[in-house]
Amino acid sequence: METEDEQGTVGGRRLPTVRFECGEYFIDNRLREFRSVTPPIRRVELIKFDEPRGRRMLLEACVRLRCSACKHRFAVARRSTEHETWCPGCRRWLVIPEAFWMKEAQDSGMGP
Repeated sequence: METEDEQGTVGGRRLPTVRFECGEYFIDNRLREFRSVTPPIRRVELIKFDEPRGRRMLLEACVRLRCSACKHRFAVARRSTEHETWCPGCRRWLVIPEAFWMKEAQDSGMGP
């Protein structure tokens, strides 16, 4: 069983992060929640995907992807520059084409 440490690492993989409002959050697709990136002394804020604030974060700061192999849906940061990510469902590495990010930037009003 994979365990998670305070730095947002699961099974040797670092969780993706997203900036939202005045904070930065880990995106934990396995537990379907956002977790604040904070020093260990401070309290960690947990926001479930299905809570009102979690739904707003998914809409405004994330893009939902679907794994072509296992059909698992998961979130990545909208402003990500990652060209590959791993599926939390089947644990395969997925390539995210540059054209996807270019289209996403145009659709969200951030592109040319």
